[in-house]
Amino acid sequence: MRRTLVAIIVAGAVCAWLIPGGPDAAGTSVPVMRVKNKDFDEIRSLITDAVGDRTIASAAVAVAHGGKIVWLEGLGWANGPQRIKATAHTAYPIASITKPLTATAIMVLAERGELDLETPAEKYIEPLEFTAYRGKSGDVTVRHLLNHTSGLPLHFNYFYADEAYDPPGFEETLHRYGILVHEPGRVFQVSNLGYEVLGHIVSEVSGLPYDDFLRSEIFDPLGMATSWTGHHPEWSSLAAEKYDSALRPIPAMRTDTPAASEGFTSVYDLIRFGMFHLKNNLPGTQGLLSKDAIEAMQTEIDETAAYTSDDMYALGWAVKENDNGYRTVWHEGGIAGARGILKLVPSENIAVAVLTNGWGGDLVGRITDGILGTLLPDYEDSPKEGADESEPAFGPYEPSPALAGLYKGGIKTYAGDIPVRLDFQDDGDIHFMKPLEIDRTWVLKDQDHLNTLLNDPGMSGNRIYGWVHATMPTGDASRHPHVLVMDITHDGDRIEGSVTAVSAAERMYFGLSYYVSLKKQD
Repeated sequence: MRRTLVAIIVAGAVCAWLIPGGPDAAGTSVPVMRVKNKDFDEIRSLITDAVGDRTIASAAVAVAHGGKIVWLEGLGWANGPQRIKATAHTAYPIASITKPLTATAIMVLAERGELDLETPAEKYIEPLEFTAYRGKSGDVTVRHLLNHTSGLPLHFNYFYADEAYDPPGFEETLHRYGILVHEPGRVFQVSNLGYEVLGHIVSEVSGLPYDDFLRSEIFDPLGMATSWTGHHPEWSSLAAEKYDSALRPIPAMRTDTPAASEGFTSVYDLIRFGMFHLKNNLPGTQGLLSKDAIEAMQTEIDETAAYTSDDMYALGWAVKENDNGYRTVWHEGGIAGARGILKLVPSENIAVAVLTNGWGGDLVGRITDGILGTLLPDYEDSPKEGADESEPAFGPYEPSPALAGLYKGGIKTYAGDIPVRLDFQDDGDIHFMKPLEIDRTWVLKDQDHLNTLLNDPGMSGNRIYGWVHATMPTGDASRHPHVLVMDITHDGDRIEGSVTAVSAAERMYFGLSYYVSLKKQD
């Protein structure tokens, strides 16, 4: 169960550029390229086997080495029932790979002197502001948002075409979930909402809608003709169909954070974006972003923030200092029915892009590592079968006298406060106690409340993680069944952090976070 929850919280041949008014409305031509490299036959077989055994419907792969594309191919079906084959120019939803696109847009504006990374983010979105339960909202800078150290908690909120819900607007989402549960600069926590704030900043500073700015300032200069962001049904209907684990189609999806997770692109376009960030001199990109800015995006890491693994995060890119002997820069993306990665090895001028229209377990990682193992003979290709790379590096929870005892407090939500208790027992059990709601009144008595264990408790320093069988009574969370995931920090006689309502379903409906604060009882 823990691996499933962590995976949740931590995811054709008809080309869009042929449609008038679509992504290629400016008239950019797209060469139809089919580059096959026999050196990758083993990886190609891995993909065709996965398509054959219905692990995924299709995968598209692009590899660049030394400034040249050395493998570019789509395998499988972009749409099985319609018999539309996947190609290197098939658009796929890229989920969180949208984040480096947004970060690039921010850096373009910064280089033009139109914004400053060290300026409080609220300056660019006023009169809107964060709700600061920890620290000061005015201390959140644009840089904090870029490297996920703003203090905002986990957030994702997905809405499918076959359900009767629409995403709330940016102002309402910020009001409900723009909460600081950590002091800015203290803790690394991926936040889709933080990147949606960046998208709003792009629009406010440039005077253009976010989607239009990316089209004119990123996609067009880079020749990314089959790329777009946001909700555009006339284009999205031409993208690869998304499929669940049983290869059943998944309806179109919208989010309340499009600048973090609503990008679409092909592997051809994505590899061009990767080659640009490897400082290859692509035609038409002169003046888009300096090499110093590209370098900053990959190296400027806030190493003073608390991380829970060896992976770090710079300005829009995840970074691993020693990835089987190489420094790698990458971003993954995953939603229901699609998964992908763009991975760079800057020292070797290598970029790998893989996009699929199915989850496929660890398949994307195996494909990527296999490619790097082919190009770099000393690269140790050793992914563990079935391993979940997104699982946080929490060790087992260890009870201690300093923690033992009863803590009382509450969860703050946009709909009101909920009193809760946590009882850290000497035997290592942690009891979560939440009141019952009777006639719209919270009742919390010894004999009249929900009392359940914190499951799979983990620990990293003074940070504690676990989940409970309980529900959040807000309108947003009531849309679908869910559990509560706790990410809390112990400091003296206080416990503070976030409680996240996570929908425990393959579609991944939401992860909605709220602030929790408790005080130890004498």
